[in-house]
Amino acid sequence: MSIKELLRKRLLHDMIKSVVPNQWKLVVVDSKSLQILNSVCEIYDILDENVTLVESIERKRQPYTNLEAIYFISPTADSIDRLIADFQQRPLYAAANVFLTSSISDKLFQRLKRNNVQKHIKNLKELNVDFLAFESRVFNFDIPQSFHTFYSPLITSTTEVTHEVENVAKKLVSLLSTLEEYPIIRYYDPNGDRRTMAARVAFQLENECENIGLNDSITKKTNYERTTLIIVDRTIDITGPLVHEFTYQAMVNDLIGLENGSKYTQNGASGEKVVLLDEKDDLWKKYRHTHIAEVSEEVSKQFNRFVSENKAASSVSRGRQGGASLKELKDTIQALPQYHELKDKFAVHIDLCQKCNNIFSKNNISSIAEIEQNLITGLTSEGSIPKNIIMNMVPLLDNPDVDNYDKLRLLILYILCHDGVPQDDLRKLVEHAHIRNPELDIISNFKYLGANLKSSQLKDLKPKRGYDSMWEKEKAKKKQNKNDDEDSYELSRYVSTLKYVIEDNLHNVLNKRVFPATREPATHKKVEGEQATVKGTSLRSTKPSWAKKSADRDKQKDVSSPALSEKEDLRKYGPRTIIFVVGGLDYSEMRSVYELCNEYNRDIIIGSTHIITPVSYMDSIQSLKTGNNLLTAPSSTSSSLNSYGSGYLDRKARNASLGSLHQQSPRMSPRNSPSMHGSPGMRGSPPARPMRSGSSNPMGSSSMRSGSGSRSPQQRPSPTQQRRMRTNSPPSRPMEPISSSSRQRSFHTSHSNNNIMEQQQQQHQQQMQQMQRAPPSQQLKRVDKPEKKKKFGLFKKN
Repeated sequence: MSIKELLRKRLLHDMIKSVVPNQWKLVVVDSKSLQILNSVCEIYDILDENVTLVESIERKRQPYTNLEAIYFISPTADSIDRLIADFQQRPLYAAANVFLTSSISDKLFQRLKRNNVQKHIKNLKELNVDFLAFESRVFNFDIPQSFHTFYSPLITSTTEVTHEVENVAKKLVSLLSTLEEYPIIRYYDPNGDRRTMAARVAFQLENECENIGLNDSITKKTNYERTTLIIVDRTIDITGPLVHEFTYQAMVNDLIGLENGSKYTQNGASGEKVVLLDEKDDLWKKYRHTHIAEVSEEVSKQFNRFVSENKAASSVSRGRQGGASLKELKDTIQALPQYHELKDKFAVHIDLCQKCNNIFSKNNISSIAEIEQNLITGLTSEGSIPKNIIMNMVPLLDNPDVDNYDKLRLLILYILCHDGVPQDDLRKLVEHAHIRNPELDIISNFKYLGANLKSSQLKDLKPKRGYDSMWEKEKAKKKQNKNDDEDSYELSRYVSTLKYVIEDNLHNVLNKRVFPATREPATHKKVEGEQATVKGTSLRSTKPSWAKKSADRDKQKDVSSPALSEKEDLRKYGPRTIIFVVGGLDYSEMRSVYELCNEYNRDIIIGSTHIITPVSYMDSIQSLKTGNNLLTAPSSTSSSLNSYGSGYLDRKARNASLGSLHQQSPRMSPRNSPSMHGSPGMRGSPPARPMRSGSSNPMGSSSMRSGSGSRSPQQRPSPTQQRRMRTNSPPSRPMEPISSSSRQRSFHTSHSNNNIMEQQQQQHQQQMQQMQRAPPSQQLKRVDKPEKKKKFGLFKKN
């Protein structure tokens, strides 16, 4: 049973149905409890249980002295005081049945006992449901402010941090109580000093479990092995949330933005319409973890199939005006409700795919993503060590059509993956990107997450993970990575660190030094019929599911199908695994859980303090501290970047004329530094990209520059592309537009020129005339299957 179904059962059966069955009643909620209720129930689910009304305790209400009230509230001082006020003078209701989202403090409990309200309270129960069920396998606490409390240097009070740790631990107790689990608690502690936030939360959780009597007696009631809860914090992977992700759900939240990760405001001819993208939407549920290129193709095919099969759609498409038989008219009328419902759903997803495609082209994301993948994996798509990354980066930093957030993401990845850069290099890169002091705080504040930002000299590119997979080492020893016949998208090579952690735990090879337990468990009984080895293959020998061909994916089990996720109890195949991230969970990590559930047929749940996108992640980091002096006076250390070309990163004075700059540096794209205005929701932030808000019309935004999807004059096809052109060998999967009228380019991969000195000798206008756009067949590339395969790190390539 999914986590959503479990929470829904607790609220409907253990709370609403338990109060005066078969009699009318009403429900009173506060803002926090209403959020929990809305995450798993629709209003008609509640009204069907003889509930006449759902009211807010924070508003003035009409008395119903003939009805009993169900108070579903959080145990805060404000909600308790409002409950007391409802019965202090003239009671509003016949009786109060109080259900609390979590345990109530002794102080508030005594306040209830001292007042006259005690005689009106018929029931008082702590439900322990203080969490949000985001998806069937994802939960969160919706406390993004905890990131600032845990990592900001401005929080000097240990009391404030301790209070937030206790708050997170109590919410985890609610989750475990709902799941009826007393797990083995492991925490991320790479240095073994128990100073990580994960360690603090883990030991506080252990204390909270003892306080409420949650122990291993719960586990003895079942035939399943004891669950493992792995608590990590954001420092385990600080670069992953910055990388562009091209699966449907992640890309929509990154480029377009959904309110609370699920609400999309669609602008149509009839005005704005709010659409809920959740697991009740079959198309969203099916394609949310699929690469956007395949989503565009599959949604188009499915829509065409729907038009041909649905009677009403066929009638509309043929434009039939008359001459139909009575039977045909009857079939058409019966098909009309389904037609309108599915037509609206298809319209939403086609609109989302087109918007993602447009932003991808306009903001030159393909070039950015290629460098990101090379930096974070330490390898090119051909499996070699990346060279001349800086020469590919600078034109993008100079390009006015590249979004400022994308420049920041690229620059931060460059710094972090090199474990710091020389001061002069950093200063010149910042000048090229036109980043000013408020935005520099985002870069500077990464040091509070344990990152090195500066070094005496530029180090070799060697991305560091917060965890090295033990299972991958075992696979390398056994040489089990030989057979690999699947393709992978070049811009989707990175695998999140959490995916390796979960897979190691499934194979019982999790590094106990990095992940010690609060209490080392005793030997566990094995589930009857459980196999000794875990079914499945490693992450590196199996390509991610979003990179598989549609035909191969259709043969797999659908991880979101009711048979696998809700009806079948996967614990019979092995113990459940719960992952909790202190400091935010991104959509790539969320997707990893569904992929591993599908691959290993195991029960895995993931959650966090809050859900993050790349922009919200950078906003949270910026808020840690303002006014950092990242760029001090130029150091005496020589810049390592100048070795790539004479004066390659040197800029002229800001007051120099554009004409002189153009003549002296033809390979650059000089421009006046634009004014930086903070977005309305964030202090001193970079300009918000126009596509972030779902309520705005991104297609008509004046700030979206046209033509940025084309290659810059400094770019030309890479050696790999040149070989393909000579041999007339097209890529394996071109991106197809949503409709025939669309002229937008789709998910191409453009490469910067590797010969900078040769480009400097050419004039800018001549380059503009000679450069041609890549043909559509070369816009989307997969990793080619080599004739003779070699093994490279995360994947196999030619």
